[in-house]
Formats: sequence, structure tokens, C-alpha cells
Amino acid sequence: MKDENAKSTISCFQCGAELICGAVNGDATCWCDSLPNIMPLNQEAASCYCQTCLEKELQKKRSEN
Repeated sequence: MKDENAKSTISCFQCGAELICGAVNGDATCWCDSLPNIMPLNQEAASCYCQTCLEKELQKKRSEN
């Protein structure tokens, strides 16, 4: 029996970890909405970053400034 409340998962572009993306699942928000919007989307990325990888990318971006 299929769980109607089950969320689809995607793989992190950087490390391959599975994650749940609110945008992919049609939710009003995603966990990444709570992080600062300081970098453009990676146009080469086939999917989102997981929370760990996105936080690392944000930290690198902050240290560049």
C-alpha cells in the first residue's frame, strides 16, 4: 500500500545524500528557505544541495567576502 503522505527524495548534487526538497514536493516552503540567500543557484547542478553541503558552500561564500 502506497503512503499518500510520503515525500519524494532527491540526491544532493555535491555528495549524493538523499534529501527532501520542499519545492520538489510542492510544499509552501523548504528547509533551505531558513538559510541566507547569498549565492546564486548553481546552473550546472542537477539537483539541490543537502543541508550539510549547502552550509559548507555558504561558509565558503562568506569567507570570500
